[in-house]
Amino acid sequence: MMPAAVTRPLHIAGILAASLGTARAQHALSTNEPLRHVQTMALPGITGRLDHMAVDVERQRLYVAALGHNTVEVLDLRTGGRIRSLGGCREPQGVACLLHSDRVCVTNGDGGECLFFTADSLPVVGSLPLTDDADNVRYDAGRARLYVGYGSGGLAIIRESDAKLLGTVPLSGHPEAFQAESSGARAYVNIPSGNQIAVVQLDSGRVVERWRLGSTHSNFPMALDEAAHRLYVGCRTPPTLLVYNTQTGQIVSHSEIEGDVDDVFLDRQKQRLYISCGSGFVQVLQRDGDDRLETVAKITTRRGARTCLFVPELGRLYVAAPRQGDQDAVIEVFEVLP
Repeated sequence: MMPAAVTRPLHIAGILAASLGTARAQHALSTNEPLRHVQTMALPGITGRLDHMAVDVERQRLYVAALGHNTVEVLDLRTGGRIRSLGGCREPQGVACLLHSDRVCVTNGDGGECLFFTADSLPVVGSLPLTDDADNVRYDAGRARLYVGYGSGGLAIIRESDAKLLGTVPLSGHPEAFQAESSGARAYVNIPSGNQIAVVQLDSGRVVERWRLGSTHSNFPMALDEAAHRLYVGCRTPPTLLVYNTQTGQIVSHSEIEGDVDDVFLDRQKQRLYISCGSGFVQVLQRDGDDRLETVAKITTRRGARTCLFVPELGRLYVAAPRQGDQDAVIEVFEVLP
């Protein structure tokens, strides 16, 4: 294990306070910090766990899967205000904005249904039932396909144009986060129950390799750097970030992280990783060409704030913090700094 890097905690003033406004004063940070808090989006009345998010850059909308509230919250990125609350969901877990068909896909854990909304006015225009527990969703704009992990072990391949199920890939356990190559034909799938990463050949619909985690367990989030042949896998036991060489399937480095990790995003331009942890932190790691990772910041958020979304087009990191006591659920917004 590499020695833990020295970190500089960022205590953001008032970040745990409930806010009914659309923004709050920026916390003064030194110029060498990687993130600056710029906005709080309040979600009054939303209870329970918040899951994954998606952004419609053109319409300036943020979609938040409010799993514990059985809604998807639609927020205005400019004002921070709520546009709509989409009902009819049953434990929504994943959201994807579809560019070619101009729709939004929501995956539901209870019953496994994938719902499709028109992106403009947001009525339900279609659905696709899977067996159960439709979870993470990934959109492949180049192939105009959706990939959805579901049930006790399956990866669904869905055609975007008509939401038709093209095929399924059998897996040995429920899939958590996964990533599909944009220029290749493989997907990498976290299967915590099997303590493994399944490498899927998408054209044939078969698992062609299984990579083990060694002494770590509970692999949930994942980020892929396809050009550099690196896969970043967050594990909860013990809290560790594993780095794989996707050409060999070997672990090339590993770093200690905070507890209850649920999302990992790669900022290719800044060569950073943003990691949201339910223990109450966003951890920022800087990488170099030798696969070394150094923790350069830890940002205090809120216990249970497990999910985040990095949007490179906007230079923003969105962190979902659930309701806690009398504090409303909020989305904390951070600007990426040079």
